[in-house]
Amino acid sequence: MTTILVVDDYETNTEILTAILEMGGYKVLTAHDGRPALVMLANHAVDLVITDDRMSNMNGFELANAIHTSETLQHVPVMLISAYQYSQDFPQRMEQAGISAFLPRPHTIEQLLSAVKALVNRPPDV
Repeated sequence: MTTILVVDDYETNTEILTAILEMGGYKVLTAHDGRPALVMLANHAVDLVITDDRMSNMNGFELANAIHTSETLQHVPVMLISAYQYSQDFPQRMEQAGISAFLPRPHTIEQLLSAVKALVNRPPDV
């Protein structure tokens, strides 16, 4: 079964994403900040990380960068979810942090599940 780690400091967002992903047939783990997420990643096999961008101790970009630069985790795709409107340099920031996909809020259930499916069914990065 595909396992997804959802990282968001707003508990309601975590609960909603968890319910949708479980309805889609995925196993879901949760963390409320980037640092506990890294601990979870060290202790659990995860196929995808979905993270909010704005969290207090370690934001989504910092988390993605830690995953992207880790020898043992760099194969795990990261999806960033946010309602924040980014500037023109956003694609470069995503690439530098190792973010595989961006899903703006608000989004539909179908958009979320389609984006997840695209990331967990893709071939590994070479």
